[in-house]
Amino acid sequence: MKMFDYDPRAEIKERDYAKTGQWTLRAPMLALSSPDPALAFPVGTTLQPQLFVRNTTSKPIDASLTFNWRRDTASGKAPASALHLNPNVTRRIDVAALQDGKTLPQNAQWASVTLATTGLPDEVVAVAASYDQALHYGAQTPFSDQLAAHWVGSQWEYDPQHDSIITVGNGGTKPT
Repeated sequence: MKMFDYDPRAEIKERDYAKTGQWTLRAPMLALSSPDPALAFPVGTTLQPQLFVRNTTSKPIDASLTFNWRRDTASGKAPASALHLNPNVTRRIDVAALQDGKTLPQNAQWASVTLATTGLPDEVVAVAASYDQALHYGAQTPFSDQLAAHWVGSQWEYDPQHDSIITVGNGGTKPT
C-alpha cells in the first residue's frame, strides 16, 4: 500500500526539484492496454490502465497530466486535459479510454505520467495501476516527486524467480 505524508507547512520551493515553479509528481512506467512482451503476461492479455488522483484539501485544486508514451518503434508526448479537483475528491482517470489514437496511440505499451499542480506538496496524491479484467495480471507504478542527478544500482538478480524492468528519464529542465 502506498502511503503519503502531508505537511501543511511544506512549500513548493522545498520540493520543486526540477525548478519549474510548480509541484510535480511522476509515475515512470505505467503499463498501457497492450502490455510490453517484457512483462511476460500471456499472449492476448489486455490491461485496464487507470490513475487515481486525490485532492487532499478542503479547497479546489487544478492540475495537469502529461503522458510520455512508448511502443516498439516510436515514442511521443501527449498532454491530457486539465483536471479541476474539488475539495477532498478522488478522480479516476481511465487511461485505456485515452488510447483512442487521438490522445495516446492504441498500440502504445508504456507511458511515463507527469502530474503538475501549483498546489502545495502532497495536496494532490496519485496512484497508477494497470490490471487485466480478472485481476490476475498487472503492474503498478508509484507517483513520486523525487529526482536524482546520480543513481547507482547495487545488486540485480535475474533468474526464473527474479527479473526487473527499470525506466530512466530526465525530469529536469536541462539536457542530461
